[in-house]
Amino acid sequence: MYYRVMGAVLVTVLANTPLLAQEQAEGSAFDKKDNINNKRKSRNVLEEVIVTATKREESLREIPASITAFQGENLERSGIHGVGDIVKLVPGVNMTHQEGGTSERVTVRGISAQNATNLTTGVLIGDVSFVDNYIPQVLPDPLPFDMRSVEILKGPQGTLFGAGSLNGAIRYVLEPAEFEVFTIKYFAEYSEVKFGSGAPIYGGVVNIPMGENFALRLLAFERESPGWIDDTQANKEDINSVEQDGMRAILAWRPNERWDIALTYMEQDTFKPDVGVSDSLDGRLSHSNRPRPSPSQADYTLADLKVNYEFENFDFISDTAHVYKHTAAKTEQTANNDGSGQTPLSQTVKPNGESETVSQEFRLVSNTDKDSPWKWVAGISAYKQHLTGSSQIRLGEESMSSAEVSALLAQLNLGSDALLSSDGRALLIALAHDVELEEVALFGEVTRYLGDDFELTLGGRYYQTSSVGTQTESGLIITAATNEVEHVIVGDLQEEGFNPKISLVWHFGENVLSYASISRGFRIGGVQTGVATVLTEKKSPDSIKSDELWSYEIGLRTQWLDNTLQFDVTAFYADWKDPQLFVVDAAAASFFLDNASGVETEGVEAALQYVFPIDGLSFSLSAAYTDAKTSEPYENSDGSIAPPGTDWPAAPKFQTATILSYQQFVGDWDLSTSISHTYISEAINDLEQRAPIFDYAEVGLQFGVENESMKWLPDVSLSVSNLLDERGLANLFLISPVASPGTTVYDAQYIRPRTVTLRLSGKF
Repeated sequence: MYYRVMGAVLVTVLANTPLLAQEQAEGSAFDKKDNINNKRKSRNVLEEVIVTATKREESLREIPASITAFQGENLERSGIHGVGDIVKLVPGVNMTHQEGGTSERVTVRGISAQNATNLTTGVLIGDVSFVDNYIPQVLPDPLPFDMRSVEILKGPQGTLFGAGSLNGAIRYVLEPAEFEVFTIKYFAEYSEVKFGSGAPIYGGVVNIPMGENFALRLLAFERESPGWIDDTQANKEDINSVEQDGMRAILAWRPNERWDIALTYMEQDTFKPDVGVSDSLDGRLSHSNRPRPSPSQADYTLADLKVNYEFENFDFISDTAHVYKHTAAKTEQTANNDGSGQTPLSQTVKPNGESETVSQEFRLVSNTDKDSPWKWVAGISAYKQHLTGSSQIRLGEESMSSAEVSALLAQLNLGSDALLSSDGRALLIALAHDVELEEVALFGEVTRYLGDDFELTLGGRYYQTSSVGTQTESGLIITAATNEVEHVIVGDLQEEGFNPKISLVWHFGENVLSYASISRGFRIGGVQTGVATVLTEKKSPDSIKSDELWSYEIGLRTQWLDNTLQFDVTAFYADWKDPQLFVVDAAAASFFLDNASGVETEGVEAALQYVFPIDGLSFSLSAAYTDAKTSEPYENSDGSIAPPGTDWPAAPKFQTATILSYQQFVGDWDLSTSISHTYISEAINDLEQRAPIFDYAEVGLQFGVENESMKWLPDVSLSVSNLLDERGLANLFLISPVASPGTTVYDAQYIRPRTVTLRLSGKF
């Protein structure tokens, strides 16, 4: 549907703008030559990168923080499709998939978020947060197509971005609507996965100037991601494919040179026919222990109105946003099975959830020139978030008929409808939550230049938060544990606090910069959303405490040889108090949220970039060492103790990323190639199971051909990911079924096998 709408718009615009098309044609020869010359010049030095991670435009290397930025065009050309492909290029950052869910968990410097816990890494589109600060739902993972940049921020970002960024954030910066240029962009690609299927992705953008003061930018895409996991029991192949479509519209208005107004609307729908897990640890890409498919649906919409007015010495910005998200899944569990998926006590989990967030931010940003000794940002923000959801575990159709279930309940004097599903199945556990969160905050940062060599930054965020809601529990297991047909937990958490930030920068001349910083991040708690059954030694708490993280960081940035060589090193230490933890017993009959006592993480990161004297040849190497361990004892669900010094889950000690690139011009032809190598060391899956995950390396190749002189000719790129076809374990979930003592059922999530992608793209 998106493409039919865009096609109609294109036909209308092209039919009514002949003069515009003629003007572009007359000037295009000069534009092409300029583009070619700029490319040839830029490859001889390391370019300056401008980011907006501090809510102002600044040079990346001048910011006293650890930030990695990728240009959208480079991500497209490299065959990168999502955040999982991006973070493996950033040592110190990794990702796990949520078990049976629809979102990924990004970990920065070992501060990981497990299933069902609130995120520790924020996700933003522009300055709009997509984090559900409690009971996480779907997260955006947009294609890099028509993306200006993707920024990965390490360390607490609570001063500027609030509770949703305990120890880092990922920002997607969109390409804005352009007022003077009519542009069409397109791409089409096809990916083939070893042991799996092939599938296409395609999309397009049109930028339409409307007079001198208005512009409209429209984007749409369709994505079919190939699967590679087979369900041998159901005789189905490639069950973990993805069907996705999305659109974006940006309407910009510039009444005069002082005003910039932009209205952005986005939506994306994602469908997954089944869960992409294997039931073995030997690298086999299949499972046979699930009785039925586990499809999931996730969608979101964003509406954002941003108004910018430029005063003489500062800008005023108003940012008003509405975000809606919905998830639905039907997951077949094997908690009481023997692993065959055919035992009488098969269970069905049917989770779904919604979140709706309205936010408003007003801020003032200094726009004084570089000669001023001051730069600053200050503002007020508020949001209101409403989250609802439900899930149920019930007896499968094979276990008992509806009549037998009713008879059993009557015999036990449990005839309540609360113990029956809509189709007459006996409910083992049914959960429903309804939570509202609110926050009001004042924030600001001010930097004072102290002569030519030093600069001091002080910042802070004063916030008041409220988390109010209920968790309703029912079902046979709940009744057995509580002697209540329906057990209701009420949570009311009111908090206020201050997030400070301080940094000091010392310039050693023009080529060396050092800095030290201290910052704090926080994460909101609230009502319990899990359940501890009679099988659990440990009782689940009725509410989850908010947690906080203090981070201490020192860094050194250097550049040499006329800015052809850059070498940076950063050391950090973080103290995490009351980290939120997802607890699940070995039989998966109990699952709840809890607070561990504490975690400490420390490490070192280094990065080197070099442009060789050989024209067009460049190299980058980055590495990270992270040691994240519990600082106090923690009691597991079975009563055992995880002692201090236990490795924190999903926190690998070593990561590296190496890229060698070569670009050569042959006449008007731009030929490029690169090879990459990434490595992530072993980590554990959770505090109780302590099973190994990760410990794999990936090699990637990319080839590209462009010709700026022939705009009608598509740019062509060929990329190969996981060239050596490694069987890396991205996550692991173990179950010891009550019905089959001594056996173990595995839900293992492997990285994508070797994938070849051919891409055609163009712009005119």
